[in-house]
Amino acid sequence: MTQPDNRPNFNVNEWIDTFLDLPDEENAIEDLSRQSEREALLRDAEIGIPSAQYRVALNYDRGRNGFEKDRRKAVEWLRKAAKQGHTDAQFLLALRLFNGDGCDQDKAEAVKWYRAAARQGHQGAQNNLGFCLINGDGCDQDKAEAVKWFRKAARQGDAHAQYNLGVCLSKGEGCEQDQVKAVMWLRKAARQGFALAQNNLGCCLLNGNGCDQDKVKAVMWFRRAARQGLAPAQNNVGSSLFNGDGCDQDLVKAVMWYRRAARQGDAVAQYNLGRCLFDGKGCEKNQEEAVRLWHKACKQGNFPALLKLISLNIRNSHDVR
Repeated sequence: MTQPDNRPNFNVNEWIDTFLDLPDEENAIEDLSRQSEREALLRDAEIGIPSAQYRVALNYDRGRNGFEKDRRKAVEWLRKAAKQGHTDAQFLLALRLFNGDGCDQDKAEAVKWYRAAARQGHQGAQNNLGFCLINGDGCDQDKAEAVKWFRKAARQGDAHAQYNLGVCLSKGEGCEQDQVKAVMWLRKAARQGFALAQNNLGCCLLNGNGCDQDKVKAVMWFRRAARQGLAPAQNNVGSSLFNGDGCDQDLVKAVMWYRRAARQGDAVAQYNLGRCLFDGKGCEKNQEEAVRLWHKACKQGNFPALLKLISLNIRNSHDVR
């Protein structure tokens, strides 16, 4: 049982971490080793130089270079720079507002700043604006406009947006359904190492959905995503190994991958691992643990697990009679 993950992606922490570690001179957090350098930076910020205001915000945000960590002060300086059109400040301010980090949460204002940065070509803002629009989060839902912004960011090479655009094309959300183009965008994101895209591309290849069927390549992409810790991909590697689908059958390794995904709370993996344990396939038989796993999966809405539990109850009631 393989499973794609069709949720739009909005990984705030990854965006922040990737963004703040950019090495170029404009965005880097300097090594302000001398007090005079810090004072000079603050003077430039106070007289209204946007790049200085932004760098002060970053230093307060991370508590570096003699600046005490203070997210509220960081947001104050981000707002000053954002109002002067500093694109990176607009984007980071939007992130803070969306999550209420260093300020009161205000998703509507976050969308305003995402839009401001997106219009200046900021690919992260374009992707995140698309996410807000497709979910109606902080704004009216508009799936067609969401796809427009995903496409703009995707064309700039943003892996999150490439994945999101692929999902929209696959489901026909905000655009005409086009499985071939969906696979094209998923492949672009997958090649950048984006785990969600790697897993979904694997599902397309496994089923020949929007591309020629290639089960061997499907397993390759499942493995790449699974090694990054993506639970649905770990389950999919387990299923491939269990069935010998695109690889040699190996029940022991299948159980290993099912177990990894199940430990992360993946309901499909909990169900699949339960089947292995109940029948003793690839592992020692342990029907009690299997039932526990099916209960966990059932609580998450996994219908096959519910059927297993119902059939067990019927069987046990007949045994009692």
